[in-house]
Amino acid sequence: MLGFTAGVMIAASFWSLLAPAIEMTEVGPVPTWVPDLVGFPSGGAFLWVAERLPPHVHLDAPDANVEGIGTE
Repeated sequence: MLGFTAGVMIAASFWSLLAPAIEMTEVGPVPTWVPDLVGFPSGGAFLWVAERLPPHVHLDAPDANVEGIGTE
């Protein structure tokens, strides 16, 4: 089921985000591959930062094992 949902999300991201972005760049001065080259890595970097920076505790970890930036 996780593989199926991952496939659905990849398809949704392509048809709802990438295909319209490629269509929009066809009429402009920017090459059509620029939105993909910029958007995918910047989205991945944002998710990485969003996982690393905010303090959080995993459900199966002891309370003393807090990840992220310290709040004290």
